Amino acid sequence: MKNLSRQKKVTLFAFIVVAVCFLMNGTLLAQKTGSVFDVDDFLDIKIPSSIAWSPDGKHIAYQASGPKGSDIYLYSLEKGISKKLVSGIPYYDYLRASTEPEFRWTSDGKHIIYTTGQEYYTISLEGGEPQLLISGLLLGKMLRLSPDQKNVSFLRDGDIWVQSLAKGTPKRITQSQGFLTEDRQRFTRLYQGLQWSPDGSKIAYLSPTETSYKIGMVSIEGGETAWLITDEDIWSSITLAWSPDSQKIAVSRLSRDFTRKELEVYSISEDKVYTIWKDKDDKFVNYGNTPSFRVLWSPDSSRIAYLSNRDGWMHLYVANAEGKDARQLTKGDYDVFTYFWSVNQKEIFLISNKDRRHQRMIWSIPSNGGQMRQIIKREGICLARGCAIPSLSPDGKYLAYTFSGPNEPPGLWLSSISGKADSKNLYVSLPKKLRNKIETHMEPVSFKSSDGLVIPAVLLTAKNLSRKEKHPALVHMYGGWGQMALSGWGLGFKSIILNYLAQKGYVILFVDPRGSEGYGDDFVKAGYLEGGGKQVDDLAAGANYLKNLGYVEPEGIGIYGHSTGGFLTVQTMVQAPDVFAAGITQAGVYDWEIWKYSTYVYIRYGHPDKEPSLYRQRTPVYHVDKLKGALLVFKGTKDYNEPMSDTYKFVKALIKADKEFEFMVYPDEPHGLVKPETKRDFIKRAERFLDKYLRKKY
Repeated sequence: MKNLSRQKKVTLFAFIVVAVCFLMNGTLLAQKTGSVFDVDDFLDIKIPSSIAWSPDGKHIAYQASGPKGSDIYLYSLEKGISKKLVSGIPYYDYLRASTEPEFRWTSDGKHIIYTTGQEYYTISLEGGEPQLLISGLLLGKMLRLSPDQKNVSFLRDGDIWVQSLAKGTPKRITQSQGFLTEDRQRFTRLYQGLQWSPDGSKIAYLSPTETSYKIGMVSIEGGETAWLITDEDIWSSITLAWSPDSQKIAVSRLSRDFTRKELEVYSISEDKVYTIWKDKDDKFVNYGNTPSFRVLWSPDSSRIAYLSNRDGWMHLYVANAEGKDARQLTKGDYDVFTYFWSVNQKEIFLISNKDRRHQRMIWSIPSNGGQMRQIIKREGICLARGCAIPSLSPDGKYLAYTFSGPNEPPGLWLSSISGKADSKNLYVSLPKKLRNKIETHMEPVSFKSSDGLVIPAVLLTAKNLSRKEKHPALVHMYGGWGQMALSGWGLGFKSIILNYLAQKGYVILFVDPRGSEGYGDDFVKAGYLEGGGKQVDDLAAGANYLKNLGYVEPEGIGIYGHSTGGFLTVQTMVQAPDVFAAGITQAGVYDWEIWKYSTYVYIRYGHPDKEPSLYRQRTPVYHVDKLKGALLVFKGTKDYNEPMSDTYKFVKALIKADKEFEFMVYPDEPHGLVKPETKRDFIKRAERFLDKYLRKKY
């Protein structure tokens, strides 16, 4: 009996030791990876999304936005401090909104104007309760305030209407134009936005035809529409840009097959069209599905700056309003992503990945040509998805901009253009609970695909991640175009998800498969007809890169993507079934035949009449029998981009093939998630799924 009692005590002691060790290891793991923080801590992260200088240059108003909504702050240059004016503004989503996303000052400089997606509000510099300026709920869709702040335009019953903010009833200024404003008309809505002339007297717009658009202009007093440029039924998309003097309109047009784009200027006083630039290519001239000239007029309306990838990289060009004296300002193996004129028009500031492919710094160049000068010299990116575009002070001496470093999320910074003064950090995105506790590490890496093509990527980990232990890993990509860059903090809501997982001990690899921008035309055009083809090899090579790191568990690698990235998740698990243990697809495309006459797919799969077999081959719904590994499928019921019926068809195919999967449907959510509670559920559900299928391997 004594021996038995002793044996029980030894067993109990051993159990306690094991339990204590287990708890200690769990505690240490939590400390190492940051898992002591919960999802809501990360959902509290808000990044600068809008910047507006006061007319007198004494204040900077900025909006910080995140999964739970946004706040508005006011920074005083004199006092050197910020104060919060408004908090808890509902999350803004363009596709669910009736107003355009705007953030600006009133003309007298005493109030700030902002939108909630349905209404315009003003807030005083002194704070207090926001005041409703005007609501679109009873007027119509796509409300837009005029530049002089006297009127708003909106769409109702297929036409343009104008409402004075002072008094009176709404006035219909077009007849039978057939504007589309309902849900599930997303792409048309993106291209038909009404464009006010800077003097507030006219509106330019795109009138939908059966397969294209006409370009019209109408006075806000009403009357006949002037049709500006000869109608051609070959254009996929068109964008318009007024000159500051309201006398000219720049028109960018992209053909339906992506092989041709044109930049023209319509002169109102002359009733004449000037051709500025044309680009052609047998494969495609554009990375995305909007014209990439990205036109910007000089402040005096005499010149027009635009981007073109004619020489193999996206570079900056300048011409006069008649298309004469066109010159290329930047040249080299790098891309220009966005730009803006200096106040005195002698310089153009630009954001580029010059010198460092995965970074985006701010440079300047003389507007007549000359040497580039680097304005911001740091390690990171000065432009990320969803972040505010840099803004010059009215006197042109200071620049307010967002910056995201390898170890920090986007914050708001202020720098002098001269570079003589140190930059000042005006806003930190991390909530206080996470500051100095959440540390990440990002670094550019690369590896070779199966055909030898070098694939660029970015590695994201918790800064203190042990390299002596094995960790689960996740590959993330888009693959439509775009560039991951040093963007572990630059992907909107996905940044929250992936940084949260990194703090939980996951190794994250952002992959730019062939077809991604930022690496020149050769790399972009390597994706021609390779959507879901060689792109799969690129992603599989990414998984192989992770396996060779030494601190990643080879059996614990997953893949996650949204939209086109969701398609690539499933397509990769189908075409390379033994590579990934699990995958998450969010709002993915599973049957390209639905979109086979859409311009977006031409450059990835060819014209359906010329390449019919490619669509079937690259459509995962017909090949789910090959899929291995567990799959988590997310879908919003109001996805205006990708129809719900496509996801249902895919899920039915998974059931029929007896595959291991989970399916989550979010009511009333669009292509990207909007509601905070939905985002919380998404992260928790994704984490449970990945832990189940990736952590269980070791």
